[in-house]
Amino acid sequence: MRFENQILGKELNFSKDPKSLRMYLTSFRLHLFALPSCFSGEEPKPHLTIQLIFPSLLLLVLSFPPLPWCFDVLLCKLGCYFEGSRLHIFVPKFTMKLFWTLVLIVLYNGYSSEGVNSTHPARPKVVNIGCMLSFNSVVGKITKVAVEAAVEDINSNPDVLGGTKLNMITLDSNSSGFLGIVEAIRFMETDTVAIVGPQSSVIAHVVSNIANELQVPLLSFAATDPTLSSLQYPYFVRTSPSDMFQMAAIAGMINHFEWREVIAIYIDDDFGRNGIAALADQLAKRRCSISYKAAMKPEATLDDARDVLVQVALRESRIMVVHTYPSKGLEIFSMARYLGMTDNGYVWIATHWLSTILDTAGPLPPDKKENLEGAITLRIHTPRSELKQKFVSRWSNLTREAGVTGPSGMSTYALYAYDTLWLLAHAINEFFNQGGNVSFSKDPRLTEQNSGSLNLDSMSIFNGGKLLLDNIFKVNMTGVTGPYSFSPDKNLFRPAFEVINVVGTGFRKVGYWSEYSGLSIVPPETLYSKPPNRSSSNQQLHSIIWPGQTAEKPRGWVFPNNGRQLKIGVPNRASFREFVGKIPGTDSFRGYCIEVFTTAIDLLPYAVPYKLIAFGDGHNNPDDTELVHLITAGVFDAAIGDIAITTNRTKMVDFTQPYIECGLVVVAPVKQQNSNAWAFLRPFTPRMWCVTGVFFLIVGTVIWILEHRLNDDFRGPPSKQIVTVLWFSFSTLFTAHRENTVSTLGRIVLLIWLFVVLIINSSYTASLTSILTVQKLSSPITGIESLVNTKEPIGYQLGSFARNYLIQELRIDESRLVPLNLPEDYAKALKDGPSHEFTKNGWGFAFPRDSPLAIDMSTAILKLSENGELQRIHDKWLSGIACTSQNTKLEVDRLQLKSFSGLFFICGLACFLALLIYFVMIACQYCQYHPNSESSGESSRSGRLQTFFSFVDEKEESVRSRSKRRQLEVTSVRSVDQDASINGSRIDRSEIYSNRVASVCGPAWSLRWSDCGIGFLDGPTGRLVDPITSDLRNLNGLAKIMRQIRIDRGALTLASAEVKFQIDTKLMTLFISVPSWSKLFELFLGAYLFLKDVDTCIEKGMYQIREANQMVEEFMLAANVAVAEKILKHFPLCSLLRRHPSPTKEMLEPLLRTAESIGLSLDVTSSKSLADSLNRAVGNDPYFNKLIRILATRCMTQAVYFCSGDLSPPEYLHYGLASPLYTHFTSPIRRYADVIVHRLLAASLGIYKLPGVFQDRPKLTSISDSMVLKDLYT
Repeated sequence: MRFENQILGKELNFSKDPKSLRMYLTSFRLHLFALPSCFSGEEPKPHLTIQLIFPSLLLLVLSFPPLPWCFDVLLCKLGCYFEGSRLHIFVPKFTMKLFWTLVLIVLYNGYSSEGVNSTHPARPKVVNIGCMLSFNSVVGKITKVAVEAAVEDINSNPDVLGGTKLNMITLDSNSSGFLGIVEAIRFMETDTVAIVGPQSSVIAHVVSNIANELQVPLLSFAATDPTLSSLQYPYFVRTSPSDMFQMAAIAGMINHFEWREVIAIYIDDDFGRNGIAALADQLAKRRCSISYKAAMKPEATLDDARDVLVQVALRESRIMVVHTYPSKGLEIFSMARYLGMTDNGYVWIATHWLSTILDTAGPLPPDKKENLEGAITLRIHTPRSELKQKFVSRWSNLTREAGVTGPSGMSTYALYAYDTLWLLAHAINEFFNQGGNVSFSKDPRLTEQNSGSLNLDSMSIFNGGKLLLDNIFKVNMTGVTGPYSFSPDKNLFRPAFEVINVVGTGFRKVGYWSEYSGLSIVPPETLYSKPPNRSSSNQQLHSIIWPGQTAEKPRGWVFPNNGRQLKIGVPNRASFREFVGKIPGTDSFRGYCIEVFTTAIDLLPYAVPYKLIAFGDGHNNPDDTELVHLITAGVFDAAIGDIAITTNRTKMVDFTQPYIECGLVVVAPVKQQNSNAWAFLRPFTPRMWCVTGVFFLIVGTVIWILEHRLNDDFRGPPSKQIVTVLWFSFSTLFTAHRENTVSTLGRIVLLIWLFVVLIINSSYTASLTSILTVQKLSSPITGIESLVNTKEPIGYQLGSFARNYLIQELRIDESRLVPLNLPEDYAKALKDGPSHEFTKNGWGFAFPRDSPLAIDMSTAILKLSENGELQRIHDKWLSGIACTSQNTKLEVDRLQLKSFSGLFFICGLACFLALLIYFVMIACQYCQYHPNSESSGESSRSGRLQTFFSFVDEKEESVRSRSKRRQLEVTSVRSVDQDASINGSRIDRSEIYSNRVASVCGPAWSLRWSDCGIGFLDGPTGRLVDPITSDLRNLNGLAKIMRQIRIDRGALTLASAEVKFQIDTKLMTLFISVPSWSKLFELFLGAYLFLKDVDTCIEKGMYQIREANQMVEEFMLAANVAVAEKILKHFPLCSLLRRHPSPTKEMLEPLLRTAESIGLSLDVTSSKSLADSLNRAVGNDPYFNKLIRILATRCMTQAVYFCSGDLSPPEYLHYGLASPLYTHFTSPIRRYADVIVHRLLAASLGIYKLPGVFQDRPKLTSISDSMVLKDLYT
């Protein structure tokens, strides 16, 4: 604020802290000067002119606390008027002192309130941001639509920036690095607080330097170069996953499929080089590598791509990683297909440029699809969310409104561009909340430079850039790409990718990769709640269709087709040429190792040109370790021969699968050892003898237990049984036992034991033969320990690893070691025979580290081992020259228990299972034949055990004969008087034990018994032979009384003819029921024709109903009525009953006419009247009486089954039996109705729950009707 007093002739300056006075010093200027008077002759009046930059500031000034009390006084003394934005105040001289006093008061109050007005300055209405894209690219077109939509959404929501609007200035870099730099400099002249972009990593490298100097945050969603780090470029913010993570995903796939080398095809600029460098780092972590880097210039043509791919085709690896731009990538695939490099055996992995084409371009033309068939690409994974779905649904409208031409599909770049603007908006909002102010300052270094036309002095430093940058990295939001936040290393938190397989007319997702869990087939966000598991077994993908339309994983490499032969070093040995040796006068080699190598090479599915080169002079054995060193030095490509696989050598090269075992042995003088008198005990160890003897006794005891109840050979006095067990056990050595086994379990156990005895016997015989016939050797040096403890000299094979092992590992003094070169040297040092090996390893072929040929050669060696070819080669070269080992032979002679542990285990298991099954069967029989043992007199436990053991000792045949039948029944029990009056009734479950069978088919007044051994009742003499017959007589008398009561109640005594034929040849009785008189003749005719073909008909005639039948029938009827009452009581609506409807007069009309024909009058008003009338018809013509009763039966309706809920109780009547309630329960033929009634009865007794089908009344009614129809047709 500056005051000019022209009257006083001096200028007053007030200065204070600019931050606290900014609202006052920048708002207006006060000028005091003399204004010419409008009245002549009058002195000019001093007046005050205020220049108002913000007219509304006057209200702010007038709101200060001191003004209200002095405002009236001031207006009285001053005259004022407005002229535009100027306020003219006329100040008389005598009021100047008052005016200056007022100004000082205003300034004082302004200073004192600075803490309130300066903490949160007013937000600007507009904030400028820049956006740098390449409008001529597909990514640039779609991301332009996304950022414009984001700005529109942010500005339409006042809650985001508190009323402040974003003004996005968009410039086109035209995919040019030079134009991108120029456009970035233009941004710096427009006071922008942040820049979104650039799209290119190349441009980002340059622009990031400018952004660092001017402190303007640079947010890029497409510059994925991993070298754009926050350490070098602190103001560069990458808002999408870095290529470092994409390359880690590719390296994870390479390791998952067990490939070791890849070829990288890339554009040779910052984007391509740095991405491939990151891939090399990630592969190195997994012991993989890039075998060849095929770089292409950014402006490469199809001819350039062809030249590069031709060089690639000559290489070994078939795993291609293409890291380039979309347009160049399609050209590379097109040329690769032209050169035949997209066929079977190749693997093409493209970075996310290919997924961008697939997402934005829509369906590709068929020719381009064929070029990409089987390729693998990555796409940044964005989880499914409602925000994403809404944005995707708007996309078509957004692109149409923006007028986008060409490919315009949604891609992950568009999603990240949209979220980048929201990220910046949240950061700007927090920037203002923290008191940030949009202000810029000049850089003195630029103003001092003579920039000329560059106009560098127009670029300003954003004073709040550091605060805005910090707020950007602190944002934690959820956008269309999912949770959005930064990790401490300034990268996005938990990046993830989708693995895409291009196949057919489209593509399919085969898995995911995330930094958290690696490869998986489930979305990574579902694994974040679980502990990370990066083990190789947990890494998985779905099946992939590879180039050539095959699902089989490609091998990944071929032998390079560049005309170069493998240089393979072969040791030129001076001794032991059976293993490997040079043919004199030639450059060829022969021997066991050479033949194994050539045979394995022939099994490879591709040709391997090689040349064998001798290593050594042939006079002394060469050092194999030195030969291995030459492989690492690049002199040889591989080495074959008797090269032992040792720890030090495996650190230098990769070995194949060992094709022969080798080791160090102690060779020492020996002496002869003869056999002794107890040599027959040496085949088995003492433990083997003991276990074998114990098993003889165990098996004998088990056989005795299993046979004791069935076989008389295993019964008798205890002494006899003990001798039998011992004899039977040890006689199995010769299979000459006289006792035969009869039980199934015993035979199974014996069969298994005989097999065990056969193996033991054969092994003993073979071992004893070896002991008695083979000459034994022994030596005072029994092993490496005794050799180390002696002071004797030790010989070793010259050139082998034995010398280093003896010195470094066993600490043997070097002066004791004697090198041996030729076999003759061994003969001088030794007498005879070797000792056992004290260390083992193998021989293998050596290849450079990570050579895929080593893996294929190992597979070939395994095939040789499996098909027996390796053993054939071994026998061809090495048979007949091997020595035997004393201690090894002794170990073979003495048969250990572990050699037969499997046999003993099987035998023991068989014995255990047999005993278990046997005792379970015994327990079941005991419960069957002694059901009441617990309720009998044996109250003590010892008594019950004694009973059980007595049962076990008893012969099974006697147990079975003691009780032949056992049944579980449901019994109706009624208590009656002598006059058949019922005193009580109950229904219980019962158990029936019977060893007698009665027949009711014998002569009149007789009951015939079978298998009882007691006798029978003979005719009407009344002689009682046993109490059962007496009981039956009493029951018969009771049945007669019950029958008479039923007849008196009105029950009908009707009849039905049954014809009986007894046939001698078939031993059967045929009963035929005659349904009606009309078919009686046909029935007899059929019976005659049937009997005509039979040899002899013993008896034929009518079936006679005897008194015994009537007794049984009476008690069955009584039981049926009792059961009907029981089930109806518990199930009144779903009981199955049987009713006999009363016949109508019309139905009985034929019966009445027949009776009238002989002068008989029948009363059919009721069942009792009809019964009495029929009884009175008994005259001198019994046959007519029978006939009239049969006719009465045919005139009535048939009895039917029904559901109790379908009828009322009066309709339950059984007319023929004169019973108000009836059902079938004791039918001897066991009808289906009886089965249903039994289930109803069991449910009423609480035995088990009634099935649901019988609780359903309609269903039960349907069943009843079906049974009625069945009765009608039978």
